[in-house]
Amino acid sequence: MLIPVVLAAIWAGGIWLAALLLAVAGLMAKEWVDTCLTRGLDAPPWTASPNPAAVAFVGAVVLAGMTAALGRLLPAFAIIVAGGIAVAALTGLRRRADDVILTLGLAYITIPVISVTWLAHDIDYGTKTLFWVLAVVWATDIGAYLAGNLLGGPKLLPSVSPSKTWSGLLGGLIAAGGLCAAAGGMGIAPLNGRFVTLSVLVSLVAQGGDLLESRLKRHFEVKDFGTIIPGHGGVLDRVDGLLTAFPFVACIQLWTGSGEIIWR
Repeated sequence: MLIPVVLAAIWAGGIWLAALLLAVAGLMAKEWVDTCLTRGLDAPPWTASPNPAAVAFVGAVVLAGMTAALGRLLPAFAIIVAGGIAVAALTGLRRRADDVILTLGLAYITIPVISVTWLAHDIDYGTKTLFWVLAVVWATDIGAYLAGNLLGGPKLLPSVSPSKTWSGLLGGLIAAGGLCAAAGGMGIAPLNGRFVTLSVLVSLVAQGGDLLESRLKRHFEVKDFGTIIPGHGGVLDRVDGLLTAFPFVACIQLWTGSGEIIWR
């Protein structure tokens, strides 16, 4: 049900994409502070007794997202820094590791939102770049799941994610590369090795993002970051690969100066 909404918002762009990003960012921020601030603390969940650090965190995420939506990217980054300083001060470093992770979560959540906003502003390539990243990450997830379940084999990083295997990693890479090669053959995308290679790299980065979130969940001893999606956890659990894939693509485009490097 959520996929058509996401695709429609990207296609419509403008205020619709901004609204989607702000909604997702707000939900991710709530899940993040719920996880970081309630573990092992005597205080009740911040939703029951508002925690100043939580309020500062969510406020900074939403404000940075709104600022980025207006095209003011440098002020958005300044808000992340200022918000991080405020959150670090308000936590009082009661549990140093958890509080550091909480503070870094500002960048973890908002930089992908800013990356999507910046990529979308590319008049020539923005929309199809966003669709491409989604397609690569979704193909990766499907390929990794099928290969891991059908082939099994040695575990990838059992101390981080007991279910992930090397076969799943390779299956995800092959699925992403194969999808983009097929798209090139149908004339939907460039038919060259550079495009397929970039797609495989995005797939690898997305799987790294999945592992990063698995490591964070093991640190906090939780199965999922939330329960908003029945049977699938929270928003953070559904977009883990995208949170690293979009900034990676934005860095490529920033380095090259144009989305043309992907689509020519």
